[in-house]
Amino acid sequence: MAKKQKKPQQSSAGAVRETRSQSVKHIRIPLWPKPLAFVENDPSATKIKTMQELLAVSLPPTRPAYETGRLEGTKQMNQEERMLYNETTKMTKVVFLKDLVTQAHTALYEKLQLLDIKDTTEDLLYLLARIHPSVMAAGHSKIIHCEGETEMRAYNTLFRPALLAICEALKRAQTSEEHWPDLGSAPSSKVIPDGRLCLRDQAGKEKCILTIEYKTPFAMLCKDDDTAREAKLSLLWELQYIPTNVKIDYGQAMRFLWPTPDESTAALIGDEKEADPQTRILIQVWTQMVVEECHLAVLSSEDITIFFARGKGENQDTLYLSPPYTKDRCPLYAVYCWFAVAYGLADLKLPDPVVKWKEEELIAITASGITPSTLYSRLSPQPHKGKAVSHSKAS
Repeated sequence: MAKKQKKPQQSSAGAVRETRSQSVKHIRIPLWPKPLAFVENDPSATKIKTMQELLAVSLPPTRPAYETGRLEGTKQMNQEERMLYNETTKMTKVVFLKDLVTQAHTALYEKLQLLDIKDTTEDLLYLLARIHPSVMAAGHSKIIHCEGETEMRAYNTLFRPALLAICEALKRAQTSEEHWPDLGSAPSSKVIPDGRLCLRDQAGKEKCILTIEYKTPFAMLCKDDDTAREAKLSLLWELQYIPTNVKIDYGQAMRFLWPTPDESTAALIGDEKEADPQTRILIQVWTQMVVEECHLAVLSSEDITIFFARGKGENQDTLYLSPPYTKDRCPLYAVYCWFAVAYGLADLKLPDPVVKWKEEELIAITASGITPSTLYSRLSPQPHKGKAVSHSKAS
């Protein structure tokens, strides 16, 4: 009798262990890769031998702002974002999925084994010069003076290297270069993502398959909670936190209320009901996907990188988000996995959102953003087997 395939198990480090396809028995896919040390100006110090190891190199150290307390703001909602206040385009649910990115790692494992770095100096130096964070971070300012400097270095240490790794995979698979994706900016519009991953059809028409939004490390941090601020958690940490004594369903949703037009313009008229920074960031990421007609996005300060997916069909009002990938949790490899999903090298399975709240009981709660009572941390503790997902553990 054939042995049953074991369910995913969570390690003490929070990583998820998966089995390979049933066609290859008794072989397990490794845990999420362990980060390799970043050694400034010495990319060979890590003795890299595989593409996965190259993509697992940690990012360079955090840079300070030119002055304490600067570069901490997030933009207000604009007219285009306010116009998305309708039933077909607005977000009403947010779902945290711990395996949003790791499921791509599972699908890509066998492909990555084919991307070994040949034991030749020429091949190694070629890939190191194009992908290694130590090389790509060289020459950037040691101090951040504006959001643009965060964008430039994150582009060079995260997004361009991940794209080049995808292109290397396509090259070895003998995929025609005209079918390779590329990174660029967006045309002038009222909603402009900082970056886009695009494909082109045979007629040369461009199609956006993923949007990118950059924030300074200081604008991404939570400032309203003392514990979160001390731990340097992101503005979205509450959405990614499941206490160990709380049990939730896979795909369980949090309620999100889109700001009304009056509330959205509150900052212009001095109203105190202005949408909070967490709400504005979620709306910015969501709006970019809607306008660009794509379903994947990345938000990054280089220090923290978070991945998003927009549901389709009946779930088109649902935003799915990943755990935070900090510098010591292989964010470059995570971006590679997400780009692979966008290109179609790996499938993405999104659960239907599970709604536990009763709308009639929350009808009086009209504050925009996440309804606090639907946060996972606000749910009643329940005895259960196994471990819950912690906001401090990204797979």
